[in-house]
Formats: sequence, C-alpha cells, structure tokens
Amino acid sequence: MKIVAISALFLLTSFTGLSASQQKARLYPTALKTGVNLLLEASWRMPSSKHAPHAVATIGRGGPFNADAPAMTLVNDHPEFAYWSALVPGIRTGRTYFFGAWTKIKAANLLCWAHGISTVNGKDMGFRVYCFSGCNPALERYFDDDVKRRLSGDPNQWRLIARTFSSSEAFVGGLMSVEVGFFKSPGDIVFAEPFLIDITDEPKTLEVELKGSKPVKKLEVIRTGTNDREWLKEFPEPVTDFSETLPSRTEAFEGMGEDPMFGRALIVYYADGTEERVSCPADGLFQRR
Repeated sequence: MKIVAISALFLLTSFTGLSASQQKARLYPTALKTGVNLLLEASWRMPSSKHAPHAVATIGRGGPFNADAPAMTLVNDHPEFAYWSALVPGIRTGRTYFFGAWTKIKAANLLCWAHGISTVNGKDMGFRVYCFSGCNPALERYFDDDVKRRLSGDPNQWRLIARTFSSSEAFVGGLMSVEVGFFKSPGDIVFAEPFLIDITDEPKTLEVELKGSKPVKKLEVIRTGTNDREWLKEFPEPVTDFSETLPSRTEAFEGMGEDPMFGRALIVYYADGTEERVSCPADGLFQRR
C-alpha cells in the first residue's frame, strides 16, 4: 500500500508493529487467497485540507494474521466526512468484483466505496458498503463483549468489510476509484490488506483459519439469519492451529451483494468454555449503490 499526501497540513508518519489483535480465528472467501488483488500496488491519496482538515492518517503494517501486511490508521476528530482514495485501472465489463478490507473500528462510521464514470451516460456509478459502530466511549461500559462484537463496536476485533458488484457497464478508461473513510463521524479506523478482486472465475468457497496459543475444542460455521449449521469440526484434542477450505455448498459471497441479510459466522469454542463469533461479512453492514 502506498500513500501520497496531497496536503502538508496532514500528519503522515511511518511505523511498524501495529498491536496484534486478540482474535485468532477468521472466516473469509477463498478468492482472497487465490485472486489477483488490483489494489496491491495502489497509491492512496489523502483528502485535501479544504475538505477534511480534521483527519489524520498514519502508514504502517499489521493485519489479522500477517504482521507485514500494509495498513493505515485513520483518525477523525469531527463528525464530518473524511476519505482516502486509490485509482484502479483494468476494470472490465461483464465481470464480478469483490472489494473491501480488514478493519478495526473504534466509535466510527465507516464507508467503503468503489465508483467510476459510466461510458453509457457519463454518470458516476458506484457501489457502497457501510459499517456503523454501535459503541462509543459514552456507552461502552453498558455493553458486554458479545454485544460490542455484534454491533461492530469492539475496537480490538478484525472485521471483513466487503461487498461484491457486477460491472454491467464499462467505466471510462477502465478506471475505478476505491475510497475508504468516515461517514459523518469522528473515531479511529485501522484499515489493513485492502483488496479489489475479479471473482468471476474464482472459487466460491470459504476458508477457516485458526492461529494462536488459546486451545480450541470445536469450530462451527452457521448461516446468519437462519442459524442453520453448515459445517462442524470437533477435535479429539484441543488445537491452536488449523486451516481448511469449506465445502462448496457454503456460498462464500452470500450477504455481500445487494442483500446483506445472510452471510456466514464462525463460532469458536475454546477449551476453557468461552466462545467467540467471527462473521463473514462483518455484522452490522449495509449496502447501497
């Protein structure tokens, strides 16, 4: 990830060693491993001081599992818009794309937006996904950890903020802009491993990954909205490391298109009796064009 500062009024520093998430499990589409990420070498531009003098970005590294993954920490001090953008070439007509990032959100409303100019009518055509934090400092003590996670309010948990779209119309120059930032809110966002992937010919399966030191006795994948079980793995002896590609019947991109009602959730049953829920996509998303 590269960032180009447009205004000298913005603070831009480099650092390493983003604090590691306590979450040691994740659930995500296989395409994130097998697909070509069109955002991998993108240059990210910060907003001008005219539009967001209250926003600060810090470049660093650190993702859910990969300490060397590109990441940005975004801070906004006012309940205003503030976005960072990257321009992506090579968008093709008639293909299906998947875009988003792994995020950690602290008392912020996040918007991730992919858009371009249509060659048909010259209008801006875009696809948006929002994640509104359900927790802020004034209310934090009233929610337990599970409620914070379900409301996308736990600032220590990595979330997959993502959606799919189909390019039914061509974009001028084959160009699309991807933007991420704050939707009328202050707060903090860590934005790691951003991606834009052509998934037309990619597998529609899901990946389960588990890493860390806390022993796990059972893993379960359910369909959110119905809570139907789709996959179960019980271990004779507790494990700390595990990975598996789920059967193809678990449609990886359900809940990431126009209707986010359904998706998948990984339930982690630890040997000490505690549980953790990891959703794909994250709980609390909603989408619009």
